[in-house]
Amino acid sequence: MSSSCGGADRMSQELDRIIGKHKDSQGALIPVLHEAQELYGYLPMHVQKQIAEGLGIALADVYGVVTFYTQFTLSP
Repeated sequence: MSSSCGGADRMSQELDRIIGKHKDSQGALIPVLHEAQELYGYLPMHVQKQIAEGLGIALADVYGVVTFYTQFTLSP
């Protein structure tokens, strides 16, 4: 597991960069979710939590958008 941690850390840092790029934009959630899904291939719960915290919105709101729009997926 430790060999994948470096990759996970880099992906988490990239996700922080994506969040920061959109953070001050109106309607930032959808573009952040799109880019996060491109990065990870899907939107696991830890990614949704990081997005919610980074954008200062409720995790339930992030999850609601992810499950509402068919272009987002919770499965790899």
